[in-house]
Amino acid sequence: MPAVHGGPNSAVEAACETIIRAHEACIVTLNTEFQRVFKRVMRATLMVVKDQNKTGWSHESGSEMDSGTRHGNVDIVRER
Repeated sequence: MPAVHGGPNSAVEAACETIIRAHEACIVTLNTEFQRVFKRVMRATLMVVKDQNKTGWSHESGSEMDSGTRHGNVDIVRER
C-alpha cells in the first residue's frame, strides 16, 4: 500500500476501516483462515497509519508491532 508511507491520508484510513468491517462480516458467515489473516494484517496496517498520523514518526523509526510468521504471501503481524 504505497499510500501508507506517504503521510496522513484520512481517505485511506476510512477505506481500510470499511474493508476491515466487510471482512469481519464475512468471517461471521464464512470463517476462513484467509479472512482472519487478512483482517489482522489490515488492522495492524491501519494502527501503524493512525500512530504515524498522531505522533508524526516515520515507519522506520519503530512501532508497537513486530512482524510474525509468514503465511503464504501475507505477513501475519502480532500486536504486543
